[in-house]
Amino acid sequence: MGIDTTVQIESKTLEFYELFEQLISAMTETSNINVPQIEEKLRGLCKLLRISKGITRLYRNFAEEDLKHGDVMKVYDDGRECRLVHSVRAVTNMLTIAVVGRICRPRSRPLRRKSSEGPTL
Repeated sequence: MGIDTTVQIESKTLEFYELFEQLISAMTETSNINVPQIEEKLRGLCKLLRISKGITRLYRNFAEEDLKHGDVMKVYDDGRECRLVHSVRAVTNMLTIAVVGRICRPRSRPLRRKSSEGPTL
């Protein structure tokens, strides 16, 4: 008898929401910010979403971005070979720029989005 894939997907979805809720809770605890706990939750989400590396590049202005002279923060890195699959660029009202990249293993199965169901894990 095979494993029911519906149960597997529902289990992964539940795991995602539990980790996400724990991450938000850890990040919004203003009386005691626990960075190791936040990092632990981020690592759990990265593993679940098959992310090999998460990088954020911060630029103080557009000229710095053009020259690629910003600060780089490696949020997560599992040490495996990987490739950029998605990035988001945001400009704040102070005209600083943040570029966040999601980097996955070359042969990892991509996340798919079903319009009515959210991401397929």
